[in-house]
Amino acid sequence: MSARRVAPNLLQGLVADVLARDEMGTPQVEGVAIPHARTSGVSTASVAVGRTSGVVFDPEEGPATTIFMILVPDSASDEHIVILSGLARRLMD
Repeated sequence: MSARRVAPNLLQGLVADVLARDEMGTPQVEGVAIPHARTSGVSTASVAVGRTSGVVFDPEEGPATTIFMILVPDSASDEHIVILSGLARRLMD
């Protein structure tokens, strides 16, 4: 596993892609949210983890305090689904 910084010129595109995907809904349960998107800003699948004092993705769920963000390349088929389901299984344990 390696930590990388996002190049400033790619950051706006990543944010726009995640926000656009969030319009369709973001999986969230018990304070954990998993926003995800396809984007031209990454060349390989990437997962970022963060803690926050609370971000509301779904008003019915309340604020999320733990966020796992999944980003996959535009060309990825269902790679984000594989990552999402694996993450969900681990979180349920």
